[in-house]
Amino acid sequence: MSNLSVQNPLFQPVQFNGQIYFTSQYFHQQYRANSSEGGKYEKLKNFNALIRSIETYENYVERGDIIELTWEAAKSTGLNFKPVFESISYKPLMLINATAQVALTHHLDDEVSKSVSVSVNEGIANSQPKKAANLTNIKMHLLFAKHIEESLRLSETSKIRMYAVIAEENGLPTKLLPEYGTTEGLTKAMSVLLKEHNVNMSAKAANKILESLGYLQTLERRSTGSTMKEFKSITEKGLAFGRNETPPESPNQTQPRWYVSTFHEVVDILLDSSNQEVA
Repeated sequence: MSNLSVQNPLFQPVQFNGQIYFTSQYFHQQYRANSSEGGKYEKLKNFNALIRSIETYENYVERGDIIELTWEAAKSTGLNFKPVFESISYKPLMLINATAQVALTHHLDDEVSKSVSVSVNEGIANSQPKKAANLTNIKMHLLFAKHIEESLRLSETSKIRMYAVIAEENGLPTKLLPEYGTTEGLTKAMSVLLKEHNVNMSAKAANKILESLGYLQTLERRSTGSTMKEFKSITEKGLAFGRNETPPESPNQTQPRWYVSTFHEVVDILLDSSNQEVA
């Protein structure tokens, strides 16, 4: 069984004290990707040193925009920080929210940071601090959305729905977005399609077979309190036969939906596997 993301836990968004943060490792990776030859701050220790050298660094720490977290302190929060700290051998962790991220762009030399810095400065110069704050919010939303769609292998419909929500919350037009469902084929739930194809098998049994063959996997998400809840997600291998939808009531998990047009191939896979088990 795997966790919500199959990627390095250092590059996952972190929910802490009611805010969304990313690690300095995540921002360092983004900086290097946007810089020629790795950039001036190619090493993480130099990147972190730059952050700590910002004149208002202590203010950001005091306000909770930047958090320096040790493993001992992380354990006392009751949150599951262990995967993150394991990946860095339990060394101290730096968490950065959207406000501190924008402050950081004024000090970095990659093209993306320069562009954001100029946009923010223009907003302030035009006496429109709300515009600058909105730009920060949009960028953080997009970073989080990109992580979600990559981690959960979302369908095009779910991506469109997610970006429509981001646009609406930030007062942006949604006219440029495609209509829901116009880019993909008709889908139905596993139980419905099994019945339509007269397959004498439960959806639970079918999911078990598909998971054993690598078409499906079980992931986990945090529910209320510290409870972990399991859900299914179609893997890269299985995306030829279905897509991952996000239920409106549970946007942080996926719900597999299978293409009507190719389900006969799924039936063949299920029956072949069942016959092999019997033999």
